[in-house]
Amino acid sequence: MKVGSAARTIDVAPGTNIQGALDNAGISAEGMQVSRNGTGSSLSAEVVENDVIMVNPKVTGGAR
Repeated sequence: MKVGSAARTIDVAPGTNIQGALDNAGISAEGMQVSRNGTGSSLSAEVVENDVIMVNPKVTGGAR
């Protein structure tokens, strides 16, 4: 099962970081958890060919 928005493929210039790639795609990372290739990542990390960037709402735990 797949839930959520469909993936988009975009081209970015060499040396582009995750923030730049998201800006290029018109996606805001404010209040979101960002991961690259399945691992949490900072917005300043450089993107390379075939990277998969995921932007998901931050999830926090609570008391039971």
